[in-house]
Amino acid sequence: MSILTLDQIKDWDAIADQSDEILGLSEIERIRIKEALNFLKIEFGEDFLKENYSPIRHPFFKFITNYVRTTRLWFVDIAERILLVKNFPQYEGLLERLKNPQKYSEAMSVLESAYKFCKAGFEIEFDPCVKIGNGNKVPDIKIIDSFTQETLYCEVSFLNYSENQIKAQETEDELFNATRGYGFLETAGRVYKPLSLNHRNELISKIKELSKSVAEKQGFGTLIIDHVITLGLSTPDKKEKLQKWANKHGCNVGEFDGPPSESNDVQRMKFKIKKEQEQLPLDHPNLIVIYAPDFYFQFNDLNKTIHILEEYVYDFEHVRAVIICGSYFGEIKPLELRENDHIYFQKSKGQDSAEQYLIIWNRFCKKNISKITTEKIYRSIKEY
Repeated sequence: MSILTLDQIKDWDAIADQSDEILGLSEIERIRIKEALNFLKIEFGEDFLKENYSPIRHPFFKFITNYVRTTRLWFVDIAERILLVKNFPQYEGLLERLKNPQKYSEAMSVLESAYKFCKAGFEIEFDPCVKIGNGNKVPDIKIIDSFTQETLYCEVSFLNYSENQIKAQETEDELFNATRGYGFLETAGRVYKPLSLNHRNELISKIKELSKSVAEKQGFGTLIIDHVITLGLSTPDKKEKLQKWANKHGCNVGEFDGPPSESNDVQRMKFKIKKEQEQLPLDHPNLIVIYAPDFYFQFNDLNKTIHILEEYVYDFEHVRAVIICGSYFGEIKPLELRENDHIYFQKSKGQDSAEQYLIIWNRFCKKNISKITTEKIYRSIKEY
């Protein structure tokens, strides 16, 4: 498989053409990918990638430069979501935020929530203006149930990573990218801790040296540094040898696991809920949706976490529910748990994506909603 040049990763058509070389895609999937990339070229603009490579690189490039099936199908997903919501009022403001690298994460969270609500049968409006006290606020989504004639407002947010989480993510991304400079290589490995910048740069040099040797000479090689990294690389024809090595060292071919990070996410989540509820009107029932990809990783006792958060949510009588969404690339077994009125469930999305959700229902909300609308909200999260 050929690697895209610097000019090609800024060219929608070149990215689409390269999908013919991505391993594991069916012919139907390749067609859908090309259609999605053409749609995004029209929606974002033909020169969008050229204009957003520097000085601040748009998050699209993280998917463009990772040449695997899941990243290419991701473009199909985002195109499908935009196509469903683009005709609702104030969509143009959302599109502008999606284009902005610094507002992209929040905008993607809004897009995902809007998509789910629409699929469940709601009508929506982006960025509605509501009066709160003596001023105006702009929640992210107005949700309308045309059958029951109920209206809710929804504030969507993204729980930004803590400093430790950022360092862990940077460590994973930079070390993985160091394996990608000499053609496609099969990968298996993990990093055991977030690394300082100096240590990271030292290790990047070693990984690049290993990658070059594997790609040009040996076909297979490893790098093991106790308490730092376990990494195996191979050319595609030596994948079986890599698989045997990975089995011995507790790794999976096709995965490069980043380091764990320490963070008090429950406390950070409480601060986030408090901030977001201030955007919502007091005379309507409201939802808060918070995307926090790594939120569930650190908890050994989910029930304890639910009981801590429910007491905090109960204080906001205009908030009907808080929905916390986690996700990661990997496998997960379907599971649903109920604790009091609250629901936790996890599901697979496609072959390689896992999603986790917690819905904390506020039984003290002064503005109730019908069972029909409640069921639609649940279904929007559970089914889509």
